[in-house]
Amino acid sequence: MEPDQLHFHGPPELAASLVELLERSFAARIEERHHARVRCLDTFEWLLYHAGCTLQQEDRTFRLYLPQSGGAALAAVVGPRHRPRFWWEFPEGPFRGALAPLIGLRALIPIMDLVAESTTWQIVNKDDKTLVRLRLTLVQTGEGEEARQGVLAAIMPLRGYDKAADRLLKAVETVAGLRPAASRFDALRAITGTAPSTYSAKPAPPLVPDLPAVEAIKIILRQLLAVMRANVPGIVGDIDTEFLHDFRVAVRRTRAALGQMKGVFTPTVTEHFRQEFARLGQLTNRMRDLDVYLLAENTFRSQLPETLRPGLDPLFQRLARQRRAELRRLRAAFAGPDFDRLSDEWKAFLTAPLPAGDAGAPNQRQPIQPLAARFIRRRFKAIIVTGGKITPRSPAADMHRLRIQCKKLRYLLEFFTVLFPPTEMKQLIKHLKQLQDNLGEFNDLSVQQEYLHQHLDGLKPTAPDAVLQAAALGGLLTGMAARRREVHDQFAAVFADFSGVETTALFYTLFDHPGEVSP
Repeated sequence: MEPDQLHFHGPPELAASLVELLERSFAARIEERHHARVRCLDTFEWLLYHAGCTLQQEDRTFRLYLPQSGGAALAAVVGPRHRPRFWWEFPEGPFRGALAPLIGLRALIPIMDLVAESTTWQIVNKDDKTLVRLRLTLVQTGEGEEARQGVLAAIMPLRGYDKAADRLLKAVETVAGLRPAASRFDALRAITGTAPSTYSAKPAPPLVPDLPAVEAIKIILRQLLAVMRANVPGIVGDIDTEFLHDFRVAVRRTRAALGQMKGVFTPTVTEHFRQEFARLGQLTNRMRDLDVYLLAENTFRSQLPETLRPGLDPLFQRLARQRRAELRRLRAAFAGPDFDRLSDEWKAFLTAPLPAGDAGAPNQRQPIQPLAARFIRRRFKAIIVTGGKITPRSPAADMHRLRIQCKKLRYLLEFFTVLFPPTEMKQLIKHLKQLQDNLGEFNDLSVQQEYLHQHLDGLKPTAPDAVLQAAALGGLLTGMAARRREVHDQFAAVFADFSGVETTALFYTLFDHPGEVSP
């Protein structure tokens, strides 16, 4: 965050040693004292940290340090009662513009709360000119038995005085117990004992080609169960919409693994858990639909003339009310016994040894790489057949079926990426994603049109601003219909690219005769 500074940390008693060092070995004086409550923020999966950034809050001022900032920060100041959690809740400007692509739809949450008392020392020459600065910060976090304390030392060189900075550095390095840190943020993490999040919504199973299929699939499914469990508190706490999204994707991936990797588990076990996870997915369907509509509010409004935009107010007020009711229902469901029962039953199954040679599961002991290749190849062929039958006059249901098949193929490719050459797998997923983007947008537009038609049909002529509401909804529907036709017309070219010679050859090269994993 601050490449022009050198950072060290250690136990709080080292502050006295550092002050003594300054007074004994240098011409030093205090330039500034500063007391502050500092809060470090990031997302649930530490997106800022993993992008090399940090975000700190002091009172109403937020400072975002970027990797290329050279120690300078982008700042945003908010109102006295304003507590922004999402990028769009900050004032417009460079800070907000930089934050938006880093965190997307995720909320900012506190990861460290600190009390910091800083003293900045100047080291001067005989002409009383400042050569280098040393900032000592006593840091405390937590209370009582959970309290942690430390000292942070930052050497702040000045251009043209490298020798003075080197002399100070060598002196500071002699203080026993003081440890270097890559940045101020890393030093604070060391003092507070804060570890970065290792959460990932995508499974990254440590598979090898000859691992028995049953063991490989269990590894994947255990990772997916961990994702589900990790997201429940965020769903219940209504922190942001991505917790529910990640939870649902983990459920879908689980169902896809059970449904596609046939013969790895017995039909009885497979069907039982597929039904259980189908019910779990259905539990969250309505909440996700409402999230999608509410997240699209600004997009919907931007598609209308300004005079018509107020006509959407009743629609989004209704959606917000429905979401509050749905959230209460979802919280009650997660507080009940059903999810814990399923979670515990599923974990017990995934950690228990299976009997060898079960006739109902002939693929249990098959090596995972050739088995995965077979299932990927089968799914790819099904997509080529289904997609090849779609014409400009095909119903939306045909596009929907193809979209589901593409999702299943995507999950298989992601499950088993580690077993095949990474560059080629990345290329295949990229081509598949382009097709999925087309099908996904078409499906979203179809669902949105249907919902808006239902809302319009239910609009009472006596409702306040009924004419304005109808005009706004009609304007949206007209735009959606035009875009839906456009997306449908684009399908042929997108599918032709996916099913073309290059992609098809790559699929068959990789999955007809899978070889060794590329280094």
